Amino acid sequence: MPKILISDALSNLANEVFERNNIEVDTQTDLTPNELKDIIKQYDGLVVRSATKATDEIISAGLKLKIIGRAGAGVDNIDLDSAKKNNVIVMNTPGGNTNATAEHTLSLLLSLYRSIPDASYGTHQGLWEKKKFKGLELKETKKEKLLLKQGKNLEIQLKQQNRQMTKNNPLRLFFLKKYL
Repeated sequence: MPKILISDALSNLANEVFERNNIEVDTQTDLTPNELKDIIKQYDGLVVRSATKATDEIISAGLKLKIIGRAGAGVDNIDLDSAKKNNVIVMNTPGGNTNATAEHTLSLLLSLYRSIPDASYGTHQGLWEKKKFKGLELKETKKEKLLLKQGKNLEIQLKQQNRQMTKNNPLRLFFLKKYL
């Protein structure tokens, strides 16, 4: 049975997926580079996020290591040359944070809609400009419109995420193709 080490904090769902597929999994977070180097030889695979640095020293010590999976978009914390030299496959999950990114983008757009950045700045300057930042309420409009300066890809992704996130929610966001 293959054995995987998860060395950074992940959802328990990762463990469940491995176990459902008859893969033994250990989760040991906060390992020092030396501790990781000492135990990596026991594992066929390593799953990291951004805290663990899979250096040449660690990868070379992984005598059974066949794969390193990065839970996230980048692989800058993995020595790709060392992985290639040691015949270790490196994979990442670039779409894994799509929902979080879309929700964050929508939150930022809504904060602009409500003038929160300007109000925050004024408050930090010691001002209390309550009347100036009365704001708009989405519930009082027939169509809520958020204008995007970003390109078509972001617009399409946000439309898709909006459909999923607002299925049972009265909030509807309409994205315009025209830019400011």
